Amino acid sequence: MYMGMTNFAPIRASQLYHREGSGSVRRYLETLAWKFGTLLLLLFLLINLNAASITRSIYGNDYPDLGNLLLGFSIIYAVPLVSDILGFWALAVEATNVIFASLAAMTGFAVVSAYPLVAIGGTSGVLLGFFLAELVRAVVLIVAIRLNSRP
Repeated sequence: MYMGMTNFAPIRASQLYHREGSGSVRRYLETLAWKFGTLLLLLFLLINLNAASITRSIYGNDYPDLGNLLLGFSIIYAVPLVSDILGFWALAVEATNVIFASLAAMTGFAVVSAYPLVAIGGTSGVLLGFFLAELVRAVVLIVAIRLNSRP
């Protein structure tokens, strides 16, 4: 589902931008975010309602705390969804410099913060680092969109 979205959404957004302008792209990406967000929410609810049984069936009884990881990844996965949809906007308007800047900022943050977050927080630090790195990417993309949409 997610891989399919990353294949068709940028192309469709670009076509809309060149045919109808930025307003159509915004409406399309908002609709896409709501549709995929709803599907992901339902999938995450389904997984997390059965997290203990899923991890037990895959890993046995040796790792009972893995169910908490499923919950953690489910919660933080919303940020990459938003970042990717914002990235589709940048692809549609051919703002590759914005995409590069967002990925560079995310990578820079990850390089600087990975060791301290993991050393101090362990598994929770990994989840927090993933969340914060994607948040950095989303913020850079949001700022670029705001600057680009000013008259």
